[in-house]
Amino acid sequence: GAPANGKAIKISAIRGYDLSQHKTTPIQSQRFTENDLLIAMEPWQVEYLLKDFPVQKCSLLGLWGTPKLPHIQDPYGSSSDYFQYCFSYIENAVHGIAKKSSNQAIQHHRR
Repeated sequence: GAPANGKAIKISAIRGYDLSQHKTTPIQSQRFTENDLLIAMEPWQVEYLLKDFPVQKCSLLGLWGTPKLPHIQDPYGSSSDYFQYCFSYIENAVHGIAKKSSNQAIQHHRR
């Protein structure tokens, strides 16, 4: 139920995203299926998800972006410049996930 970080709200607004109404949600309240792909920013988060939740697929966000970064430091408490860098990299990586997912859907459909 906590709001987004103030810097995150400001920088996301500059990038065209509105986080002003964002509230955190405890992961324990989520239900996952075997088809869900969970994405984490830091290796310890992947370990936690695979250990404590019934998920089959978990990946690091940085493995989907360019360049590949196996660890994306949480920008909380960091400078505005680092927040900007993280937002840019996250957008890049999410586009990588979307492209890969779209390509797989097209290939699956052609079979």
